Amino acid sequence: MTYNLSRGPGRVVLEVISAAHLPNMDIGTLTDAYVNVRCMDSDNPMLKNVVGLRTLTVYNSLNPVWHSYLAFPFVPLDTDHIVFDIVDEDTIGSDDPIGAAGISFSELKQRQGEVTLPLKMQTT
Repeated sequence: MTYNLSRGPGRVVLEVISAAHLPNMDIGTLTDAYVNVRCMDSDNPMLKNVVGLRTLTVYNSLNPVWHSYLAFPFVPLDTDHIVFDIVDEDTIGSDDPIGAAGISFSELKQRQGEVTLPLKMQTT
């Protein structure tokens, strides 16, 4: 099976600013959150992630502020979907998903500037 994954030349920089009112995922301390940012090809279900990026972890906070600039090394297609996964980092065991938010690249371009997305909480 062959795929032609063509994206525009250049790069797109996103700033992941903050989250608010996250649940406490840890015992004895507060949540240690980071964000995985994924560009997903919505036109090709066989190809899930085009590329993924990650912020640094903000420790011990339910209202983390990252101010992280992350760059995709290409210009996404209008049909691509940008997904923000918030995750709790754990020292022991695997990291715990908190929730996710997403937006199509075309909508993100139209809304230029700071965009607030609703977080869909992870269900257990």
